[in-house]
Amino acid sequence: MGKNVRPGGLSLLAHVTYHDSNSTNPGSSQSLKLSTGWRDFCFNALVKLFEEIETAYTAFGRVDVVVDANEGHGYVERLRRWPTSRLPPASRLSVRVDVHDKSKLTHPFRLAWMHRIHIGKKVDEYDWFMSIEGDTFVPARAMATQVALAQALFEKHQMLLGFVRLCNDTHGRSFYSDITRPVKRSSVLTLAGFGNHAFVAPQNTYAAVWAYPQVVMRAFMQSNDWPEGTKRAVRGMRERAAWGWRHGNIVTLADDTSLRIYHLGKSGIYLTRVRGHNTLPADNMIV
Repeated sequence: MGKNVRPGGLSLLAHVTYHDSNSTNPGSSQSLKLSTGWRDFCFNALVKLFEEIETAYTAFGRVDVVVDANEGHGYVERLRRWPTSRLPPASRLSVRVDVHDKSKLTHPFRLAWMHRIHIGKKVDEYDWFMSIEGDTFVPARAMATQVALAQALFEKHQMLLGFVRLCNDTHGRSFYSDITRPVKRSSVLTLAGFGNHAFVAPQNTYAAVWAYPQVVMRAFMQSNDWPEGTKRAVRGMRERAAWGWRHGNIVTLADDTSLRIYHLGKSGIYLTRVRGHNTLPADNMIV
């Protein structure tokens, strides 16, 4: 049990990777990333997650969020003030912003790896750990499902419970952000000790978010997916960090939608479709 937790509540340490592009620190050649509309949208997407955690993550008595931000980030003070400026002030959620100097990052994408240092030092102090890309929304029901199933799934079957990420178009239709092809119904697993729950390994297990109980976190830290290494290529650097324990046998629920999370930064007017991403309808993960 983590320290300083309300009686009866679990503790969660969550790290958010949140890069803000601006005129002094662009980080992107795309004009969209520099626009006030986009930057405000990203800030409000994170506030939406904060509100969800504060009001609906009822399994947790304490959630400490650390935002890993780039040098020149324009929303640092607003993020720091959020818990106390909210009415009423947040009681479940605390927010800390760590600004990482550009000179200390060998590449801007290394921002996505900064959580490794802090989480590695705090593994004894929390019951759960999570890493989130800043434009992804994790509903309370998805975390509740993780809390209900993930530890037993790992201890009994050495499997990790993964999220599936969706985006929505302007008509409210949902598509998988990361899964581009369905898998066969014959791939669905029924496992001893899990009642009516069925599991499946999706075609792509990436979801830009991972959440693990302490027992999984300890094992993850001993795996080859935990250390970044200094010689890895820039290509895919952010994705490797956000994938979590990529080679740890990730499955998700087959016919239960409760593990769905949402890529807000690729939804609505920001929806783009590249190489099959954001095209597979939400009901078509399994054929």
